[in-house]
Amino acid sequence: MRETTIAGETRTYKTGMTMAEYTPFATHLIDSPAAQAVNGDALTMYMNREDVRTAFNIPSSTQTWEMCSETLRYNVQDEASVWIYRVLRN
Repeated sequence: MRETTIAGETRTYKTGMTMAEYTPFATHLIDSPAAQAVNGDALTMYMNREDVRTAFNIPSSTQTWEMCSETLRYNVQDEASVWIYRVLRN
C-alpha cells in the first residue's frame, strides 16, 4: 500500500499485484515462484501522481488508479479473447 496526495487529500492505493492475484484462474501457476512476483508497481505509482492525473485530465474526485478494481466482478471465459478476434478480423 502507498499514499498519494490529490487536491490536498491523502489517499491510499495498492501498488501492483502478484501474478497469483492478477490471474487467480491460472491455478497451475499459483505455487510457482513466478506467481509471487509483483507486477505493475511503477505504473501504479506513476498513474497516481497528481501531475500525471492532471495531464490526463482525471478529475480529483476520481478514485486512485489500481491495476484491477476490487469493486468489479469479472467473468472468466474459457475462450478468452479468441472469439472477438474472429468477429473483428472481417
